[in-house]
Amino acid sequence: MMIASAEKSRVIKKAFALLILLVGIALFFLALPRVRAAFNYLPVDVAIEKINNKENLDDDKLAELIETAQTSLSLDDNAHYWEGLSGLFLYQAQKEDRSKEANINWLKQAKYSIEQSLARSPANADSWYRLSVVHFLLDLPPEQMVKMLVMSIITDPNATGILMQRLNLCLQFFYLFEDDDNDLLRTQVLTAWSASSVDFLSTVANAQNMSIIWLLLADKDSSILKEMVEALEKNN
Repeated sequence: MMIASAEKSRVIKKAFALLILLVGIALFFLALPRVRAAFNYLPVDVAIEKINNKENLDDDKLAELIETAQTSLSLDDNAHYWEGLSGLFLYQAQKEDRSKEANINWLKQAKYSIEQSLARSPANADSWYRLSVVHFLLDLPPEQMVKMLVMSIITDPNATGILMQRLNLCLQFFYLFEDDDNDLLRTQVLTAWSASSVDFLSTVANAQNMSIIWLLLADKDSSILKEMVEALEKNN
């Protein structure tokens, strides 16, 4: 009886070990496309870093990188890959030797790629801001662009990489914001000023923007508004 019980126990252990092995193999093959996609995509990440550092990429290299990003997407439909692809399209659209028609085509592809990225990962302030910029460059109805800016701020009000530029665009289209958004914009002004008064003065504080900032801060933040005005006068 004890021998039979021991034999049964060994059979169960072997079956369990085999099951674990089979599950491991299945998981490996399920993950394999994602692993391949990630390794394949590495040159795109490097290229995006170069673009962010204002380095130039030639047309042949760009075409190769776009194909690489698309290959990774065919293996793994990932928000990060869509985002990188949009960055390549945007870089193409900014090249000065392109026709207006070609630039519009690149911008449309960038817009589609950003939308795909946001559909998979909506909590991305940079992508919402980038979509608003593409919307502006394509001369699309600005009301939608304002909603994208609001989404960017709500997602990350302290996004340092885009803080000044985003605020500048918000103030440019202030007349399209809802009254309920005034506190949101007021907080953005204070956040930008607190982050860097120097960058604020050089990027945001033009005459048109200051008149709007006055409206936003005059009631609740008059002392900070006074600081801004004095710094602006000293800077000029």
